[in-house]
Amino acid sequence: MAPTAFILVPGSFSPPLFFHKVSEQLRNKGHQVIETSLPTCVQDRETRPVPTLCDDVAMLGETIKEWADKGYDVVLGMNSYGGFPGSESVKGYSKTERAQNGLKGGVVGLAYLASFLPDIGESVASLLGESMPDQLKNPQSDFMELSKEGGGKWILNCLPEKDADYYMSKIGYHSRQSYLDSVSYSGWHTIPTWCLIPRDDYGVPPAVQKRMYERAAKQNRSLKLVEADGDHVPMLSNPDTVVSILLEAAGKA
Repeated sequence: MAPTAFILVPGSFSPPLFFHKVSEQLRNKGHQVIETSLPTCVQDRETRPVPTLCDDVAMLGETIKEWADKGYDVVLGMNSYGGFPGSESVKGYSKTERAQNGLKGGVVGLAYLASFLPDIGESVASLLGESMPDQLKNPQSDFMELSKEGGGKWILNCLPEKDADYYMSKIGYHSRQSYLDSVSYSGWHTIPTWCLIPRDDYGVPPAVQKRMYERAAKQNRSLKLVEADGDHVPMLSNPDTVVSILLEAAGKA
């Protein structure tokens, strides 16, 4: 059986640190874990040129190719906005497609963790509709900001306040343009896919996630749904469930 590499994709504003509880468990089981840092999440809002969804997709595609070329089965774990670049980055990299071209390794599973589940031509802005943040409707900067003081009550509401404050102190700014960019490919159409919907998610309400899942399931009936406790960052609020899903996606449950 091929070894597995888990490529973990954070949401907007979010550092790779948000996956540390999950990464530790997976590494303790002997797996390769790659915590990615999205180009669209920056520490300096004067960063130029302004990174776009395409930059995130390119970075993830290069990472997938690197590990697939080494013969690894690859599983992507994507949180929130991470579902956008993650969905597109797998184009041409599924294990099935690579095998048809005489190549080893490839993507065997996708795990959307409190994540958007975009279809071709969709953007964060188009899926949010009237729920778009004011920073998108009335831009004051090329980069959006999430309040480090109050944001924890919105995305880390299942954590003790002290822990939420610590993690919120690590967030960055996020490219406004990336919310307007649309995906040109959605890997969940053909690659085995799992969707985790946390019951206490205030960031992307469970009902919204459920609608995206049900829409996708009509096109790919093999999609698997898991509803569990947790908030918008289940990697921190319910890491055991996230690990279980990732291992199942890898065929190692």
